[in-house]
Amino acid sequence: MSLSLKFSSDIDSRFLEVVASDEVTFYQSSTVNLVQLGIVAGTVDVTGPVPQDFRSDEYYFKGRLSLPNASPCDVFVKILLGDDEEFYSELLQSYIQEAKFYRDHLCGNKSLYGKAVPKIYGLYETKVFWETYNTHVDCACMVYQYCGSTRNLPPWSTGSGLSDFG
Repeated sequence: MSLSLKFSSDIDSRFLEVVASDEVTFYQSSTVNLVQLGIVAGTVDVTGPVPQDFRSDEYYFKGRLSLPNASPCDVFVKILLGDDEEFYSELLQSYIQEAKFYRDHLCGNKSLYGKAVPKIYGLYETKVFWETYNTHVDCACMVYQYCGSTRNLPPWSTGSGLSDFG
């Protein structure tokens, strides 16, 4: 299963400087099985960045997800760029832990999931070519249902999900 992110031409982001492309394809992570969510190949038309916090290797975007046989929906995209292997490995583990928590504890809760708890559309991974350094770097991506601005979150929260607490 794959997910293509297509970036609008007016988006300015260090992530786009690194990948030097307006489209990046990610593949469903083999680490966490989220198949029971019924997610198949899709496309996210990325419409703009979401303000970032102190994590320089994470990039946040808002977009519109199109899946076969479903109405398009607004999503929040969290991307981790592996230009520092040790830092990437550590943060990737928090992404994996978060995806497993969703799978094991949240997705089955019909009264909360998709209402009080945003839906998760998957954990994806790929390698991107960083032209400036002539090297390939690992990249991970998590996609969630978009539930509005993070402006009203408590100051201790980055707004990036359960990884805030782990």
